[in-house]
Amino acid sequence: MFKYKIYESFKPKTLKQTRNYINFLTKPETDVPFDPDELSPELQNYLLNKIDTRIPDFVDQKSVLQFDSNFESGNLDSVYLQGFQNYNLVLKVDTNTRGNTYWFYFKVLNWKPDSTATFNILNIGRDLSAFYSRGMQILTRMESSDGSNSTEWVAGQHTSVLSFSFSELPRLAKSNAKDENTKYLN
Repeated sequence: MFKYKIYESFKPKTLKQTRNYINFLTKPETDVPFDPDELSPELQNYLLNKIDTRIPDFVDQKSVLQFDSNFESGNLDSVYLQGFQNYNLVLKVDTNTRGNTYWFYFKVLNWKPDSTATFNILNIGRDLSAFYSRGMQILTRMESSDGSNSTEWVAGQHTSVLSFSFSELPRLAKSNAKDENTKYLN
């Protein structure tokens, strides 16, 4: 089921690291970059080092999507490249639950115009088919890589396929508009 890990979230091990990570995530966006000395060594190491995964030569490295949820409320834990434009996503467990996950919020980078990808969300805590069959829709927002062009949050647009596998794990296939490089999913 899992193949090539291409994303893993930061996992603080102490309360001090957790507080430092929360300060990093909630820092207001300004022209002044975050001072590296304000980051814990563990967070600095996470931000500076990439995951060391050997992806087979037949996979075009430039076409592999990049994922991120290092922002407030982002809950993507890890992503595995399963096949060509097919990704297995594992979400962080919701706070104050007994290991459940009921929602998702992450961004996808390196999105190419008119492309399609499948996101297999493996650990949603409930069967969502009843919600989506009654009108609930995925919210998306797109922006260009330089931030000069972005859309508002919209429901149902940019979504080409939403289906559920035999084990009722949500599968989301996304298709984007032209000149958009980043897609936020919520």
